[in-house]
Amino acid sequence: MTKLAERRRLRIPGPRPTAIAAYVAVLVAYLLVGLSVSSDPSLTAAYGVIAVCALSIAILGLRSPVDKSDPLVWMNIAFAVMFGLHPIAMIETGVLEQAYHFRFFLVPTYPQAAALALLATISFNLGYWIHRASTRGGAGISALPLLHSGSEAVDLLRSRLASRLAWLTLLVSLVAYSAFAISVGTNPIAAILGGARRGEETSSTAYLYYAPQMIGPATLLFLYAALIRRKFPLGAVVLGAVQLILFLPGGQRLVLLLTLVPTFLAYFMLQRKRLATGLLVAGTLPILTLVIAMRDLGANVELDIFSAVARFVSNPQEQLLEFATGDDTEMLDALAVELQLVPSAIPHSPLSVLTSTLAAPIPSAFWSGKPQPADSLLNAIIVGTDANSAGLAYSFVGELFYDSSYFGVIIGFLVAGAIAAGSRDWVRRAQSPATILIYCALVPTFISLVRGSLAYALARALFTVGPLVAYSIVERRRLSSLYAADNRSQKVMS
Repeated sequence: MTKLAERRRLRIPGPRPTAIAAYVAVLVAYLLVGLSVSSDPSLTAAYGVIAVCALSIAILGLRSPVDKSDPLVWMNIAFAVMFGLHPIAMIETGVLEQAYHFRFFLVPTYPQAAALALLATISFNLGYWIHRASTRGGAGISALPLLHSGSEAVDLLRSRLASRLAWLTLLVSLVAYSAFAISVGTNPIAAILGGARRGEETSSTAYLYYAPQMIGPATLLFLYAALIRRKFPLGAVVLGAVQLILFLPGGQRLVLLLTLVPTFLAYFMLQRKRLATGLLVAGTLPILTLVIAMRDLGANVELDIFSAVARFVSNPQEQLLEFATGDDTEMLDALAVELQLVPSAIPHSPLSVLTSTLAAPIPSAFWSGKPQPADSLLNAIIVGTDANSAGLAYSFVGELFYDSSYFGVIIGFLVAGAIAAGSRDWVRRAQSPATILIYCALVPTFISLVRGSLAYALARALFTVGPLVAYSIVERRRLSSLYAADNRSQKVMS
């Protein structure tokens, strides 16, 4: 096979500008027809979100099988559940008519909130496809980097370095979490083995509270080292079980998403295996069961995981309905509450997203008056909670609207879509398979962004992605030294 044929074979096709134009035309036509026919604009917008998500994923699979690791797929699933399924369930079951949050009824501003969510969904997908069109769909981008370099010395260095950093990351995680447990008056061993109940304990600094999430990158590094050696990833499996033991009792589903999903994706991507749709669908039911069953674990100290699963199995329809209308997917409800106060009673705060995100890494102990994310400020007014307590989740949509109204939502999600597309291209341009680990850890971070704020998403990423970035830098330097020494030895011999 010639080099030109090889490049063409590895080239990843993407959408043409005509496909994007057709995408926009279909959406506009749907909205015009839907708004003219439906008597409930909230319902129209909710179905519009689902239509946008389905159409975008369909375009992704027009000329090649859908890449299940693509952030576009995960983000659109999150959009469809939170901004599509939830309002449909709320409206069709009649729950919306009586629903209120902290003395605020949702009905008056629900149509505006649904329209804002639809605008965010469209903006994200347009940002993604505009970036793909500007790069010609990733033309010239090769397949994923190879796991094995062909050099025994290089592979040995990578596997040893990954194992050592995995142990170091795990040690730092346990020490930091033990310090957190001691700071809130809990026995560290009991906290680690029993799992902290969500909402019972708070810390003045996220550097201690988020520490257990470093088990995620440690798991990825153990998996990486084992696959390079062509051995069974025992360390990754053990740490996966540890994460279940640590986070299941507290009902911390988002933490499990941020730590276990990257491991699942990395297993296939590192070996260049395609994740079959059948396998994905087959694994959806038990995962969905576990996620929904864990819903009340954090608040109900008398409920254990086995009882929660048994309750779901005995009445799955009721549990699914509670999931669709409950706090897990409440982002649109919280947004409706926000719209009753912003900007009529609470003015917009331009650049608040930027300032709160930049200030997030600085501990509150060193800067008591540092800028807080929008959800913390809104919850202080609406719910009466402080920055370290749980409240309503207004989503990234609510944060951007608080910042700069509709303009902020459009620009923010256009940029987010472009970043998602750029991350997909970046991992395929990379030379080292270590970049796959970083990419897999970033994918669920996009999902957490839909539910929360940018500052909190990046704060979590510091613990779930940071150690992998550190490994990539160290690996690059060590390999450079190895190549330099090899070149010097070859010159001496010649």
